[in-house]
Amino acid sequence: MRADDSIHGLVVASGLPAFFCAGADISAFAAGSQRRRLMTCLLAQEVFSKLERMPVPVVAAIAGTCLGGGLELALACGRRFAAEGSYRIGLPEVEVGLLPGSGGTQRLPRLVGLPGALEMIAGGRVLTPAAALDAGLVGRLLPDPAACLEAAIRSANGGAEEDHSERE
Repeated sequence: MRADDSIHGLVVASGLPAFFCAGADISAFAAGSQRRRLMTCLLAQEVFSKLERMPVPVVAAIAGTCLGGGLELALACGRRFAAEGSYRIGLPEVEVGLLPGSGGTQRLPRLVGLPGALEMIAGGRVLTPAAALDAGLVGRLLPDPAACLEAAIRSANGGAEEDHSERE
């Protein structure tokens, strides 16, 4: 995709209702060897770094649960839009004795500031979509998943969908 001149933008979204990405299966992760856990984190870091360096706009359309590695995926996108809802956004790994291992500890403070990032990383605080907008984690809050995806596509295509930190 990086070398394809016909691609002008990228939207990261889920085809599953109620989920953007819930992150890794913690029990499978914990059951693996130390080397396997390390390699999983390194691979995710490489993929997210490549996504972050895409030469075209990359927009996350979050319309459902976005936890752990799922939030780290969204953080690697240049813009994040969210649909209104009662789902959760956060890095709750600390609750099971883990820390974010795919760049979230570096990317999150840049967006929400160090105090807010520490609450999420070290305290396991999760946010509603509205609170994520207020914190600066997402730039737009749309009324429903379809509107969120539509706005993300327009933005990725270079449309006027700027990141205004606003509700629609």
